[in-house]
Amino acid sequence: MEHAVTFIRKALVVRAEPGEDLVPALIEAASAAHVREALISPVLGSLERIRLVIPVGREAGHLIFSDPIDYEGPVEIIGGGGFLCRNEGGEPELHLHLTVCLASGELAGGHVLPSGNPVLATVECGLLVPGGVRLVRRRDARLGVPVLHPEARHGQAHPGHGGLHAGGGGRTRRLRVSLHPTRQV
Repeated sequence: MEHAVTFIRKALVVRAEPGEDLVPALIEAASAAHVREALISPVLGSLERIRLVIPVGREAGHLIFSDPIDYEGPVEIIGGGGFLCRNEGGEPELHLHLTVCLASGELAGGHVLPSGNPVLATVECGLLVPGGVRLVRRRDARLGVPVLHPEARHGQAHPGHGGLHAGGGGRTRRLRVSLHPTRQV
């Protein structure tokens, strides 16, 4: 398991407007706010349609995904989450999974594709900006797909707490953590 202990440095609240393509709109909003990496939660709103993929099996150990699945709307977003991170080339990549209610009342969900997801009325979400950690997606040789690799940024700790310490080897180890801003553990 890979992990990095972090804290939320700031939060960006975003509202995507009617007609905007969801994934590019979120990336653009983050870029305009100088946000390079974020945890995405919550996500709610509606889409004209949604394009998803889901895992459908394995071949030689690698994950196999469905062809794009298109659901015509209106589509209500029930919930979702993901990460804004950097790919191996340093470009922004939004990894977003959503659960939606279709016009028929059926539920669907999966990995949201980078385009083809226009906003119907509004999509509102929070981008929680971590401190002391880099979020990178790179190809996993075992799975054959890009996955998240959280990496500690050395020398960055939670301001005023002194409870987090960047350890060696790009990993973060927990020393002492206070979850209460005025009380030390």
